[in-house]
Amino acid sequence: MTSRPAYKVPSPPMPLYDFSPLQADRTIAPRDGMVAPEDPEQYFTLGRRALELIHFSSVLCNKPHYPAILDLPCGHGRVLRWLRAHYHYAKITACDLDHDGVDFCAKQFGATPVYSQRDLKQLRSPPSSISSGSARSSRICAGIVGWPRSTASFNGRMNAA
Repeated sequence: MTSRPAYKVPSPPMPLYDFSPLQADRTIAPRDGMVAPEDPEQYFTLGRRALELIHFSSVLCNKPHYPAILDLPCGHGRVLRWLRAHYHYAKITACDLDHDGVDFCAKQFGATPVYSQRDLKQLRSPPSSISSGSARSSRICAGIVGWPRSTASFNGRMNAA
């Protein structure tokens, strides 16, 4: 049996957009478990890369700005901090099962806090910041049991509001 060579970490990919002038808040929540102790800068790099992909999708969809953004799941704001820096004018809703993360995003980044449910149909109503038919979230991704059915219900209620 031959052994595999050790995995080599690729060099950083070329950025899609130059967001180097952006000054994202670098405050990390004490309970944020997404920071790699051996490479804390990776935390910020991954958040910035997510913003690059969100911006890329906005260019493809010819939607240059987002007046309202839902960050679901927001965690402790790895991506939200970059959304706030770039879309400084937007009303951002931070939604997650992790109440500590939601509270941190509300306090640190001025997001509207919404505590999520495992089943999005159990949310009392869509957050007011995204309930307009013209306001769309920039990203909805969820590690939630039954999330396709739940997000379909959630999106339906957003459009009806």
